Amino acid sequence: MTEALGLLRGFGAADAVLLPDAVDGEALIAQRFVGAAVEFAAMLAPHAYAVNRCEHPARFMLASAAALVAGCTLVLPPSRSDAAQDLLAARYPGAIVLCDEGGANGAIAVPDPFCYRGLAVWPAPMIAADHVAAILFTSGSTGVPKPEAKRWSSLVRGAATFAGAFGPLHDVVIVGTVAPQHMFGLETTLVAPWQNGVPLAAARPLYAADLAAASARFAGEGRRLWLMTTPLHLRHFHATLSSPPSLDRIIVSTMPLPAALASDVERDWNVRVDEIYGCTEGGMLASRRTGASERFTPGPGLAFELAADGSAVVRGGQLDAPLVLADRFERTPDGSLLHRGRISDVVKIGGKRTSLAALDAALLSIPGVRDGAFVERDAGDARLSALVVAPSHHAASVRAALAQRVDRAFLPRPLVFVAKLPRDEQGKLSATAKRRALEDALAAQIARPDRTLVGSGTVSSDHPALPGHFPGDPCVPGVVLLERVERLLHAHGLGIAALRDVRFTQPIRPGTPFEIRVAVDDARAQFSVVAAATTAASGVFDWCAA
Repeated sequence: MTEALGLLRGFGAADAVLLPDAVDGEALIAQRFVGAAVEFAAMLAPHAYAVNRCEHPARFMLASAAALVAGCTLVLPPSRSDAAQDLLAARYPGAIVLCDEGGANGAIAVPDPFCYRGLAVWPAPMIAADHVAAILFTSGSTGVPKPEAKRWSSLVRGAATFAGAFGPLHDVVIVGTVAPQHMFGLETTLVAPWQNGVPLAAARPLYAADLAAASARFAGEGRRLWLMTTPLHLRHFHATLSSPPSLDRIIVSTMPLPAALASDVERDWNVRVDEIYGCTEGGMLASRRTGASERFTPGPGLAFELAADGSAVVRGGQLDAPLVLADRFERTPDGSLLHRGRISDVVKIGGKRTSLAALDAALLSIPGVRDGAFVERDAGDARLSALVVAPSHHAASVRAALAQRVDRAFLPRPLVFVAKLPRDEQGKLSATAKRRALEDALAAQIARPDRTLVGSGTVSSDHPALPGHFPGDPCVPGVVLLERVERLLHAHGLGIAALRDVRFTQPIRPGTPFEIRVAVDDARAQFSVVAAATTAASGVFDWCAA
């Protein structure tokens, strides 16, 4: 007989499964939630696949439960784009589509489970352990998104991994900002709550005011609120909230969490911040308290086997088979792990080696840089590019700051300013999206001339370079004017790497005021020295960080 595992194994019949948005709303208890799921499941059979496009947490949860009860496999779209929906329709013909609001292409609207007035049902149905419960898609950060099938038993074991790493979960309420169609969202806001008896807040706070309201409400009820979020959302909340929210724990994933952000949040909000290392293929695999340590601890029951080059295979826990990771690690003497970046993102330039992840971290550590990413346009490129969101910066200032953090061989050319990066809802950046954004920006000439540096001065008659320079009719030597140009550059963290062209067209006499203007663009600069409304010198040079 096929083994079966309970849908809501962590709950009793009268335990709250969902907590409503409204302060005066009534919690949805387990037996009424199951009644709603069983009733809705009757509408889904005999479909093999159910595409769950719901964005509202309560409707997503009901749709998922009903699909599993009906024997469907949940198909979780990688994005909300029309192209993604068309791809799923072609890949899973005949699949039923579930969404918050019905309409287009026969999609079925999922009812609000809080409005269910039918019969209570208990105990919760059992789901076959080997049932393919969900199909998710990788982010495509290193290529094309691909489907990953998850058996119900694997998802249940993943919930145990979560509880073992972060428990105990008494009096906890979970709220998430992450789409549940993503592996991190599915694990932390659906399966882990179901299996560990933890209610989910039927809200998805995307704005600071939403988070503040939710935290105040649950703190007032004596519940511990755990926030499941991304580094991008956390950065927004931390920068926007005027007072600390009442949170008991924050768990972050989907992209690397900057240690400085984690430390700032822990200090300012007095809350612990943990980071999950995981992937669509394996779910949660390791965790760390990022503000306190860079070391990851493997999840309970999981074992990392490292090769000499740092490549890793993970076994145990929720994994049905050994998983070869796309990342490199280093094991520390205490058995914990240091993440050394993706195997595929190692770059070598001029005999030097680093990783795109390390370069991205350096770029994001620059004060005033809101977002940014390095781009390798083609494998083996002799020069990297970068996209950056930094309204208060110009190319020269970003490069000067980068030169203090990375080897100059890896300074990006071009460095392209954009309004935002093409991240998905979880903060992921696919390699394809980065390259496309770079090409679009270059085509639109968003790599704008950066700004003009302006300076002024005079050369006094007692300057040591003047004696012997045209006796009886002294003029300022061209090398002195170039030295003044270089001084202006140094004041802005720049230097002259190579002089491409220079022309001296009009003499400047000692004591004559002059103005220097240097127009700095992505790689070169044009300068002019003007005295008495006449250009005395001009030229072009390659600049470098001072």
